[in-house]
Amino acid sequence: MKPKPNKRPRNRRQKPTLTQAAMQAAMLLFALIFCVSGYNLLSVLVEYKQGSSTYEDLRDQYMTISTPSTTDGQNEQATEAFQYVVNFEELRQTNADVIGWIVGPDTVIDYPIMQGTNNDYYLNHLFTKKRNSSGSIFADYRHEHPFKCENTLVYGHRMNNGSMFASLSDYRYQEYYDEHPVLYILTDDVSYRVELFSGYVAKTTSNAFKYEFSSVTDYENYLKSISKRSNFKTDVSVTVYDRIVTLVTCTYEYDDARYVVHGKLVPIPEN
Repeated sequence: MKPKPNKRPRNRRQKPTLTQAAMQAAMLLFALIFCVSGYNLLSVLVEYKQGSSTYEDLRDQYMTISTPSTTDGQNEQATEAFQYVVNFEELRQTNADVIGWIVGPDTVIDYPIMQGTNNDYYLNHLFTKKRNSSGSIFADYRHEHPFKCENTLVYGHRMNNGSMFASLSDYRYQEYYDEHPVLYILTDDVSYRVELFSGYVAKTTSNAFKYEFSSVTDYENYLKSISKRSNFKTDVSVTVYDRIVTLVTCTYEYDDARYVVHGKLVPIPEN
């Protein structure tokens, strides 16, 4: 009898063990998380870029920085402010909600100030009304006459790329205040030198955001209260005859914390 040929054993694919299956699932999950995180990061960077480009274009189109023509002591303050000239008439043809422009010399603060019908819209919409996480700098919608009432509230995001109102939180340091003690707010009819006199962290329920006052004494007590809280020292004095602006941005010391900076509005006479 012929011997039966030896049959080769069939190569059978081994089933993955439970541990191997778990590892494969984990690798797929990590890959998915990586892809999603990368997409989210890219989306954020694109939004940052779009926001920055929008405001750069606005500055190029509607703001001019003139060379001062006078340097005498009497007009020194006016000269400093009127280096910045904004064409509000043309600006309003794009968006009628614009009420002013805020400038911080040698800082990133250089934006139009908006005022909507609520305090939500401009949290995530640019001047062009395009949705964007950078949002806009905007005044509280409840002000009937911004910058002419006792206290005008102006809000802006603290963006991670340092834009919008991110630099406000630097006023917790005396050195930063010493280098940037004033801002400017430009409007159609009046330009203001904003002499900063207080900056600190506040809860959203704090009276830091008070804008209506029952009496002169009430306003006086408010000014004393906010002046005492400041992280920086200053020689700027404020009285009940002054109008102020309160600039507000996020900070992260605790839930619902805000960094607020108060400034005295000093009207600047035209040349």
